[in-house]
Amino acid sequence: LKIVVSQMVRVMLDVIKSHSSFGMAWGTACYEFMQAFPDDTDFCDITVVPLIGGSSLAMQEFQINECVRQFAEKVNGNPLFMYSPGIVESLDDKMHFLESVYMKGILEQWKQLDSAVIGIGRPVESFEGGPFALDNQLSRVRKNPEGHVGDFCARYFNIRGEFMNCSHNDRLIGIDGDCLRNVKNVAAIAVGETKVFPIIGALNSGILHYFATDEHTAKQVLDLLDSGALDDIIK
Repeated sequence: LKIVVSQMVRVMLDVIKSHSSFGMAWGTACYEFMQAFPDDTDFCDITVVPLIGGSSLAMQEFQINECVRQFAEKVNGNPLFMYSPGIVESLDDKMHFLESVYMKGILEQWKQLDSAVIGIGRPVESFEGGPFALDNQLSRVRKNPEGHVGDFCARYFNIRGEFMNCSHNDRLIGIDGDCLRNVKNVAAIAVGETKVFPIIGALNSGILHYFATDEHTAKQVLDLLDSGALDDIIK
C-alpha cells in the first residue's frame, strides 16, 4: 500500500494548487496518503475539509479531524473540523447536526471542492479470506446486483457504482453523491483481493479522476471483467 500511495502523492502534488480547497476521508489509504505527503511544499492557503464525520473506531487512521489538521499543516493550509459522528441513529439526529453553526461552512465547501483523496471501502463480509473469496463475492453480487459492494466516505454503492437508497446512507453525515461528483479532481487508492469488487463499483461510478492500485489487484480486476461474469449486470 505504501508504494501505491507514494505514486498517488506524486500525482496529487501536480493536481493540488494553492488558494484551493481539498477534501479528505478517513481510512488507511487516506491516512497513509497524509503521512506520505511532503511537508516542504510551496503550497499556501488551502482549505482542508473533512468529507465525513467522526468514527467510533479508535485507530489513528479513523480520527478524521486529526488527519485534516496534520494535512493542513503540511500544505500551509486552514483545517475545518467536524464535531459530529459519521453515522447517527435517526434522521432527526442528522438534521440536528446538519443545522448546527459549525456545519454551515463545511456544507458550503462540499459544494465547491477543487480536489479530494478518498479510499474505497468494503463490506464486512468481504474480509472473509480463503481460496474462494472472490467466487463467494461474485455469488453474492449475482444474487443481489443492487446490494452493497463498496463505499466512498462510508456511503454505500452497488456494483454499478450507484449509491444505494438505504437507512445507512440516509443516516450518514458526510459528503453526498452529487457533491462528490462535482469535485474537480477526485483520487482514490485501494489495494488487495477484498477490494476487487469495491474497485469495480467505484470505477463504474464515474466519480474518480485518478485511481491507484498495485499490479496484482489490477490484474484481478481485469481478469474478472474479461471473464464476462458481470457483463449482464453492469452493462
